Amino acid sequence: MINNNIHILHICETHETQAPHQESSKAHKSFTIQKITELQHTNTKIHNQLHFHIINNPIDDGSRKAGNAIIISDLFFKHIARIHTIPGRYIYINLNFKHKHQINIFGFYLPTNSTTNRQNIYEAITEVYKQHFNKKINTRTYNFVLGDFNDNDVIFDDHDTPIRQDGRSVIGYRKKFFELLKNQQYADVQKKLLTRPPNTYKNHHGAFRIDYIYANSLILNKINSTDVITDYCYTSDHDLVVAHILTNDLFTIEKTQNISPSITNTQTYRRSLNDQYQIKDNETWSKFHNKINNTLNEQYYKALFINTDNTHKINAQAEALHQALIKTAKCTFTIKKFKLTQTPEEPLIIRQLSNAKKKNWNTNTPL
Repeated sequence: MINNNIHILHICETHETQAPHQESSKAHKSFTIQKITELQHTNTKIHNQLHFHIINNPIDDGSRKAGNAIIISDLFFKHIARIHTIPGRYIYINLNFKHKHQINIFGFYLPTNSTTNRQNIYEAITEVYKQHFNKKINTRTYNFVLGDFNDNDVIFDDHDTPIRQDGRSVIGYRKKFFELLKNQQYADVQKKLLTRPPNTYKNHHGAFRIDYIYANSLILNKINSTDVITDYCYTSDHDLVVAHILTNDLFTIEKTQNISPSITNTQTYRRSLNDQYQIKDNETWSKFHNKINNTLNEQYYKALFINTDNTHKINAQAEALHQALIKTAKCTFTIKKFKLTQTPEEPLIIRQLSNAKKKNWNTNTPL
């Protein structure tokens, strides 16, 4: 989680069967990881304590291979307003932030073809999920439906009917689940952002894509990237599906200012105004480019960019370059402020052409 900057991790097939109240259970446990960062060109090491919390959901229906859990960083844990679970199958977490922003996480471990009473389990889970989804939703509610759905690479045909990518039909009760997501304006994040999403699970029959992250339309344009990580630290026959969201942009409200109406117009004007700008003259740009060139010639970056043989390494290189650009820009471009003046004439409207790009200087916090 640390290496990939992951703050919320949903895990399926935990095989955890203890009741949450038992001492041996991992339910709602907290733990600390020490992150050691070595400063470049020095022998100084920075020790940071990173805190995580486990929300465990053990199974109680005899399906020993079921069970799911969510590991969440302290940064997000403090925003949890509500948790609801169906043993071993479903975790709902509601996170509340300032300015009425909400993130809802719906974590599923759906039954396999060999699960007893699988249709009843599907119906019970989806009924509870619909109750949570149908709560009052505003334009600042961001939903993620994710987990192991145990159905291979489901897409929608021209008639909006769920089918598999290989042309096979989807079982009736599973079809209802995917139709429900479609009707609720969800989209498969990897299908939306990747030309050909990779498989996430392998067994002796072959490779399959059965692990998904779905997001509602309000959050899709806040998703910076998505990936499947294969070389993480623990042994599993599933790969890790990741989506990174732009949280600084997500939880920042635009500044507004009321402008007094003109004498001939009684309407109150409200405009979004930006009261600062960055100096980007030729000399400053030259300094910026020189600093970037010097940074990329450092031994750390030379070693980092030697190999590009898998997606994970390429993502690490891109993130390192991204952070280097941000750091250099912040120490190079001077911030200036201006004072707004208004007259009883036409309302003052200021447009800054670089406004849309400002979120690129924010820090990405992935999901």
